[in-house]
Amino acid sequence: MVATGPDALAWNSYDYQGVCPSPNGGKQINDRWGMWQCECTSYSADKLNERGVPFRWNYKSTNWGSAGNWLSAAKATGTPYGTYPRQGDVAWWSFGHVAYVDAVDSYGNVTISEYNWSWNRNFNTRTLKRGTSSYPNYFIHF
Repeated sequence: MVATGPDALAWNSYDYQGVCPSPNGGKQINDRWGMWQCECTSYSADKLNERGVPFRWNYKSTNWGSAGNWLSAAKATGTPYGTYPRQGDVAWWSFGHVAYVDAVDSYGNVTISEYNWSWNRNFNTRTLKRGTSSYPNYFIHF
């Protein structure tokens, strides 16, 4: 399931939503956490900060940078991660994408919110079934 339009936008509390997908989407402009606006990493950083996690590009003195690096950074900083999701986790895919876990059901299916899925710099939500090819590789437990 992918939510778009008004329903998806109701979930969206991202600080930079007014400039995505344009005029700033794709221009590699830093946000206040040192990530690029309208990217999956910026959105995830925003959601973590909303929860009170003081996340920035150099969280725990390690460069988190692009999404593909987040699992290595979690390992380097001792930030817990695993294959079982919790609400508030950051979902991580090995191809270089992160998303925020908004909900987890009793089967381990996750509802995520994200920016820049499919490289369009838009916001959307999806529910991903455990065991499918679209399911995240890991979940980082902040």
